[in-house]
Amino acid sequence: MKKTLAVTISLTLLAFANSAPISIKVSSYKKSVVVNKKGKKHIEWAKPTKVVPKDTIKYVDTIKNSSKDELKDVIVKNKIDKNLLFVANSIKSKAKYSVEFSIDNGKNFAPKDKLFVTGKDGKKHKATAKDYNAIAFKIAKVPSNSDIKISYQAKIK
Repeated sequence: MKKTLAVTISLTLLAFANSAPISIKVSSYKKSVVVNKKGKKHIEWAKPTKVVPKDTIKYVDTIKNSSKDELKDVIVKNKIDKNLLFVANSIKSKAKYSVEFSIDNGKNFAPKDKLFVTGKDGKKHKATAKDYNAIAFKIAKVPSNSDIKISYQAKIK
């Protein structure tokens, strides 16, 4: 019997440029492999009604700037629930951004090549996607009266 899991995401938004009106919407989509009438497989993303272990979920952050000013260096932080495993190389956006990860529940963020964990052998090893529990996107700019989207995927453990 498969067990249904509740998956949560928490978000923090910081706008460094000024205190202009900005909002964020987080949407999630479950990955399904669909076979068409000709037997060809393709991937579809749909709003999940339930999720189970091994399902892949895509999270889409929509950052909307409703002011007349362009915002620069907007930081969006997402916690990665303990029941999720970040999917490496899954980040997508048309916006210019940089990304950092956390392995201490969002207290500190760093580029992935600067993160290390102590292994069972007592030695330090480079952290991998399975070690990430938060992600921070630094978006170079959000134009006035517009929105940008940034997405990433996670797999249910």
